[in-house]
Amino acid sequence: MTRRTMLWLFALELSIVQIHGAQQDGWQSNSALGRQVLAAGRAHEAQRLFEQALRTAEAIETVPGRRVFISTSDLGAAYQAQKKFAEAEALDRKALEIARVAGIPDRELLPPLTNLAALLREMGRYAESESVYCRTLTIAEREMAPYHAQTYRILRELAFLSAAQGRPEEAEQDYLRALQPGESGEAIEADELVTTRSYLGDLYRKQGRYAESAAQYAQAMSLLEQASQKGRLRIGVLSRLGQLAADQGSFRRAESLYRTALGEAQKTLGPENEQAAAILNNLGHLYTSKENYGRAKETLEQARTMWGTARARIQNMVIGVSEGFSQELEINGVGYRAALAGNKLNLQLGFSHEVNYRIPQGITIKCEKPTSILISGADKQTVGQVAAEIRAHRPPEPYKGKGVKYIEETIIRKEGKKK
Repeated sequence: MTRRTMLWLFALELSIVQIHGAQQDGWQSNSALGRQVLAAGRAHEAQRLFEQALRTAEAIETVPGRRVFISTSDLGAAYQAQKKFAEAEALDRKALEIARVAGIPDRELLPPLTNLAALLREMGRYAESESVYCRTLTIAEREMAPYHAQTYRILRELAFLSAAQGRPEEAEQDYLRALQPGESGEAIEADELVTTRSYLGDLYRKQGRYAESAAQYAQAMSLLEQASQKGRLRIGVLSRLGQLAADQGSFRRAESLYRTALGEAQKTLGPENEQAAAILNNLGHLYTSKENYGRAKETLEQARTMWGTARARIQNMVIGVSEGFSQELEINGVGYRAALAGNKLNLQLGFSHEVNYRIPQGITIKCEKPTSILISGADKQTVGQVAAEIRAHRPPEPYKGKGVKYIEETIIRKEGKKK
């Protein structure tokens, strides 16, 4: 082999190493960014990033290994957040099969197993979900610690599934086991403790064990000061105390607790929200039980109105993360145009100065033509607000139609002055 040939082979090998390194960096950056975007609630964007990461991982690993396993699991989580259950289940099971063949350590199986179990529970397939959670619990106890935070959450889910399948004794044992002090020294978050105490109180209340139920709710209330979501959790505990009082026949106390919970829900979460609607529904049934049909009808009608608003908002959230919302603007006028410069939209609208519009977080703007502005994002209200703000810089005038208008907007023209 000549010296020239050896140098050529060395250069080829070096270029292959560099390409492989660039691919690995691309996989890591897409995976990390995808998880950040998913945590921010933008599942549709996360899906695209995870799909790019998966393609890169498949290019790096000729035989599916750890990277393909992680990217497949991540992509399943993005589909699950968009309520695409069939696709999410298929990806979670594929990730677990890759892990089995590639010999991935059990500790790394926890994310896809937990996602799959939660997915099956959400689909109402409780027996299958319980089976997956049991496998997850075995791995968590062996690989982490008997009372690691992950173990704690799995026990609570198993308790919920036992109660849902008519096994209250098993549910109680799982709840109590989850509430035992941790042996690993790792502190359990107060939010988790409040939620579990509340669930156990619900279980006792449905069994008619009112004193034990009240004790669990009281302990949940005492932990609220340490909770990060104090307001929302307090509303839930107050509502549960109202249900307990109603079950015990204490009408005035139940009404007072419901009213307090309703006031805090509207103050903390807004005038119309899902929790307030649930409290009004309970209050309406309380009035019905006391044959106060006038107040019952009024309260239940309020609840139905709020449910409709909450349903519409939830539907918009689902559409936002799965498909997204968009609004297109059109610019008319000689010399009028738009251009992107980083996170700003520069508009020339006939003024002596250029208008610079700062693009809000979570909004994407494209200018495929200088006279076209496409605004897109996951939040319907924010997309509409941004479009309205940009249009307000130069609303279309009625004589020549110059200005910024919605693409579907019709401008009613006026006749100009005649000479």
